[in-house]
Amino acid sequence: MRINWVIPALLLLMMVASASAAPVITLGTYDLLENTAGQTIPVYVSGGDAVAGLNLNVQIADGGPEAGGSIDGPSVTADLLTGTIFGAQPNFGQSDNLGGADIPQLAAEGVLLESGTIAADGLLATLSIDTTGFFFSDSVTSWTLNMSSTLNGPTDFADTSADITNGTINIVPEPATMALLGLGGLMVLRRRTR
Repeated sequence: MRINWVIPALLLLMMVASASAAPVITLGTYDLLENTAGQTIPVYVSGGDAVAGLNLNVQIADGGPEAGGSIDGPSVTADLLTGTIFGAQPNFGQSDNLGGADIPQLAAEGVLLESGTIAADGLLATLSIDTTGFFFSDSVTSWTLNMSSTLNGPTDFADTSADITNGTINIVPEPATMALLGLGGLMVLRRRTR
């Protein structure tokens, strides 16, 4: 008698296990050069769900003074088409500033496929970060890189939620500055040995 419910239960478990999960976006920690424009960060998605479009919302820190925040940080822009999963398919193009005003620490971009869907697996976007005016010697050299709870809302795939892990960007000294610091350290050590 017990066998009568075991088989349907196993079939149900197999169906649940085969159902796809939400697309996954995991941002990491990125070390960027001080006072440098055009530094790129690739953003990848995995999970393979079929999606028809993307509403990409990226925010650095609290959005900065232009967005009513208090933390000044680098500016961000996004490219959703060059080499991405959406760039390989016929689409209506990238829409800029979906959330309204042009705010340096916010990027709100979108893309929609002309028809059908694509697997959410691969390069999703390339972020361009401009650290001009920010230096390793400043009091703040690290900011959150947020895609899950921005002022424009979370990044989603045309109303399909994503599982997002936010990241961090850090300012590091230019290689020449590092070389000078290393040389200074060596001179201090040499002086101590004398």
